[in-house]
Parts: sequence; C-alpha cells; structure tokens
Amino acid sequence: MSQVENFIGRWQGADGSELANAQSFTRELCELLKVPVPDPARADTRDNAYVFERRVIFSSPDGSTSEGRIDCFKRGAFVLESKKLKQGWSELAPFMAIVNGNAPATEKSREDVKRELEEALLEKLVALNSARAEEEKQGIIHWLRPEYQNSQGAANASKAVTAQTELAIDDEAETPVAIAAAKQLWPKGDLEQVKAIADLIANSKSPLSLESVATCFSGKGQWKKRLPNILDMLVIVGKARVDERGYVAV
Repeated sequence: MSQVENFIGRWQGADGSELANAQSFTRELCELLKVPVPDPARADTRDNAYVFERRVIFSSPDGSTSEGRIDCFKRGAFVLESKKLKQGWSELAPFMAIVNGNAPATEKSREDVKRELEEALLEKLVALNSARAEEEKQGIIHWLRPEYQNSQGAANASKAVTAQTELAIDDEAETPVAIAAAKQLWPKGDLEQVKAIADLIANSKSPLSLESVATCFSGKGQWKKRLPNILDMLVIVGKARVDERGYVAV
C-alpha cells in the first residue's frame, strides 16, 4: 500500500472534532507532500508568516471589529480553514471511498461514481457560495476576504484590483477575443451557470481567459462579476486548471 493510500485510510474514518484533528492532519499532509510544516508562532503577529492559528482582525460593514483566527496561514500563498463534515456532506463518503480505490465499485463503474461525486460536490459548493453571499449582505462574515480585513493598505489594493477586474469585464462593453462561437444566454440558476462554464471550458480546444469566457455569453445585469468566483470553484473541484494561458479542462 502506498503512502498516499495509508494517509487516506488513516484519516478517512477520523470523525473527531475539528479542533482535535486539524493540526495533526495538516502536519501529516505536509509530510506526505514533502513540504515544510508550519513554524512555531510568535507573540508578534507580523513575524507569523507560516503558522497555525494566525490571529487576524475582521472589520464588518457596520464599522465594528472582531478578532478571529485562521487555522493555518502562509503569507503570500494560502489560508486553510478546517471544517468537520456536516450532515449532507458525510453522505458523499462512500462515493469518495470508491473513487479513491478504498472500496469496490458495485453496479456502477468507478468512472460513473466519480462523475456523480463531482456533480454532488459542485451542487454543494454552489449552495455554500449562495449562502455565503446572502450572509455577507447581512454583515455576517465567516471567510477571510480582502474587503473585510482591517488593513487600509489591503483595502486600497483590493479597490485597485476590483477596478481593473470591472474594467476588464465591463458589462456594457464587449472584449474583442477571437472565439468563433455563438453566444449563449446566461443561465438563471446558480448550478446551471457553473455547468455552462464547465461545459464551455471542456469543449474548448484552447485555454480560455476570463475575458474569453465572458464573450461567450450574453445577458442582463452584472452577471460577469460572478465569473471569477465560478472559475475558482471549478478549479477547486478539479474540473479545470489555470495557468498563464487561461483555464483548461482537467
């Protein structure tokens, strides 16, 4: 049995609390990937470039602030938040076991089970994203997002990036991109939108930039502002990857 299979087998049945397992899981994952484990934390937060439990200050839309912590933080690279599977997610465990080769396929092939798992994951991620958007409208913030960080420098940088993004995918203008395809109407439902972009990338013979994707659809409103988030979601679930050329199917 390989190291990867040993790791999956060891953690697949770990149903303890997030607090009990998060750091052990992350350390073992780092060792499996042969990358450095997080450093010991220091009292001065500015020194904590790669640590567990990184302290941050959140700034809410109403002007209030609150202290929070990131489960694992690496400056300039990523933030990692560990969550125990809640009801509705644990039902996917049997599918994951088959896809990972830890359980035999029954009446369906492993590839069929993999497609069903990807579909289910996509539906749940879309639902989570919709719920996040509604909560942020109410001022309830669970995720570390630049517009809610208590840092004027980060806020100014965020505004600059937002302005550039909005300019690049302006809803009133068409970006000239050489794509010989009829425009599709932008779907109404969240899941249908994700599927439409996934199909577009899968059927493309060359990488697609954000602007290229935008030129393939038409619709009213500010739908283009959803594209970066949807593309990121497809990368997360393994339906696409991105490099300097653009997005391609996996």
